[in-house]
Amino acid sequence: MRIEVVICESYNVIRSARDATRVAAVERGVETKVIWVNIPEEITRQRWLKNKETKERFDIPQKVYNEAKEEFEPPTQDENIIEYDGSLDLDIWMKRHF
Repeated sequence: MRIEVVICESYNVIRSARDATRVAAVERGVETKVIWVNIPEEITRQRWLKNKETKERFDIPQKVYNEAKEEFEPPTQDENIIEYDGSLDLDIWMKRHF
């Protein structure tokens, strides 16, 4: 059985973590892409605070949120990125890229 698509939704906020995932994939003959959800920090913070009230999604503790914000290394083109910035309807964006 051959797996066609694997999605690794992960806390890969630093380049070295993404590199490790990429190495594991390449060793198995799998192409990788980084889907970068490039949303301004003010918006992510608003959504995070709203979720604390609504509990619609898994809660990220403040310490983890702050660490991710401070440590984040934006992906670069050599990481084979697909960027989503929220300006396009998600369904349209998905059809364009997948």
